[in-house]
Amino acid sequence: MPSHPVPPTAPLPALPHWEAPPADLPDAIRQTKAALRARIAASGRTVEEVFAVVEDQITGEVGEIIAARERGETIWPVIDYADIEAGTVTAEAQARLRQRGCLVVRDHFDRDQALGWDRAIVDYAESNGFFENYRGPGDDFFGSVGSRPEIYPIYWSPAQMRARQSDRMARVQAFLNSQWKHDSGGVQWFDPGRDSLYPDRIRRRPPGADSAGLGSHLDPGTVDLWMTEAYQKAFRHLFDGAVEQYDPWDAAYRTTGPQYPGTTMCSAFRTFQGWTALSDMARDQGVLHTVPDVRAGDSVWWHCDMIHSVAPVKNQQGWGNVMYIPAAPWCPRNEQYAASVRDAFLTGSSPSDFPAEHYERSWANRFQPRDLNDTGRRGLGLG
Repeated sequence: MPSHPVPPTAPLPALPHWEAPPADLPDAIRQTKAALRARIAASGRTVEEVFAVVEDQITGEVGEIIAARERGETIWPVIDYADIEAGTVTAEAQARLRQRGCLVVRDHFDRDQALGWDRAIVDYAESNGFFENYRGPGDDFFGSVGSRPEIYPIYWSPAQMRARQSDRMARVQAFLNSQWKHDSGGVQWFDPGRDSLYPDRIRRRPPGADSAGLGSHLDPGTVDLWMTEAYQKAFRHLFDGAVEQYDPWDAAYRTTGPQYPGTTMCSAFRTFQGWTALSDMARDQGVLHTVPDVRAGDSVWWHCDMIHSVAPVKNQQGWGNVMYIPAAPWCPRNEQYAASVRDAFLTGSSPSDFPAEHYERSWANRFQPRDLNDTGRRGLGLG
């Protein structure tokens, strides 16, 4: 097997692409797969050879992770918030973050503040009769976890908004965004120092709960990751037979393309998906696989391309509460989505990426425009 592709003597064949779901999806998939095979073959490699390179890379990483676990080491990198704030995160720690693609930020928020946010969210829901009016899961994904409710379709509580627009959140998001290559080919693909305000839900799982967990999945999309033009360019080295040149930290072309609509989707570009702990959670209590024990106020982050899963739990010990807040830097794609977020914020509606449940429209004590700070306004495209 050649270790590198043979340079093609002619331009590689073009790929068909669809910027919206094709009318005949099975036929479009067949067309795209055939075109991908032809393109890779024109590079001087076979699909099987490209897969073999990727498998070798993954096998090496898995072996290293297993050895590290046997040595008793923490698999997820852990960095103290104080070091991020002071700018003293070591080069070694950042290299480990980029190698693993994930991070726990210790003491991102004060523990008492996080526990206070958790109580405030419950008060917010109870004061508006949420539990009496809850209609069940609104999507076809989180509805599978099996507890009622576990994922609360609440977006505009004061607690969530204060966390999203806080200086401490903005500082961690900027640190995470800076791990990416955001300038290339004369294009600034995103602004690492400015995040869009991407509203997401909360999870609250009570002591004693049983939850089925979530199977292995990706957060950013499905077939649209190889059937839209922008993502075909983003993953160009995989599709050109030059897989060794692929850089998962290069944002080129990721910040402009669409995602196909669905009940669970993300119109925004997120460098990292993340959640902030609102309770103390042990690593064996229905959290992401290999996450270390976390305390309220810690935050957990993973690269947008990372395949991950949530462990099931029986008779959970203690609460399992988080608010989902990602790193979603300002870019053309996120600026476009921000317009719909602004409308949802002003009306108390569910954001357009999520099921149209709209519980909060009549809730008078939701977070108000007058409560936005500069970070919040910039995150909504208001300044």
